[in-house]
Amino acid sequence: MNNKDYLEQIASETRPLVAKAPGFFGDKLNLSMKQLKIIGIAVAAVIIVLFVAMIAGSGNKNSERDYVDTALLRTRDLSEVIDNYRTYIRSSELRSMAMSLKSVLTETNYNLTTSLTNDFGVKEPEKPNKESTTTEEAALIGELNDSLEAARLNALLDRVFAREYTYQISLLISLETDIINRTQKESLKSNLTSSRTNLETLHEQFDNFSAN
Repeated sequence: MNNKDYLEQIASETRPLVAKAPGFFGDKLNLSMKQLKIIGIAVAAVIIVLFVAMIAGSGNKNSERDYVDTALLRTRDLSEVIDNYRTYIRSSELRSMAMSLKSVLTETNYNLTTSLTNDFGVKEPEKPNKESTTTEEAALIGELNDSLEAARLNALLDRVFAREYTYQISLLISLETDIINRTQKESLKSNLTSSRTNLETLHEQFDNFSAN
């Protein structure tokens, strides 16, 4: 064996074991088994993270029923707040506006309840599909009650009531518009379109009152 053959034999005996990477790398890249294992673990981790993110994202997405649930609670609660404060309102004009609004809210609430039962097959319409819906609506109405109670104690109820309900009506109009744009249920769309028209008229009246 000459010197060249001897050196090549030593080199082959000391060279680390390698494996060819699969896929598009082909014969251009050689990786050790340890490196391939690390890459495999990293790829698996990325896939798991993406999968979990997709599940979380889909879980937070509101369905058409979720919007109807929200509107049902909103119309009920706004109507109850009117009942709680209407006797403290001094302006007869504002009391009349409040009672007109209550009438619209009551009718809309009834139509939403009917839709949840007939169109969505919900056996307990007053129980939202998501607990977070109840929590969020309770917080919203809680803030409204706190604002009105403070105004009542400071003899500012009329002005604050008009201002607060101008804002609440605008929120409800936006919510009904979302449902109208999403739903394929004709009776629900028709009822909410009528409700929105009435609310837009009342919004203008409340807004004008609060501006005076």
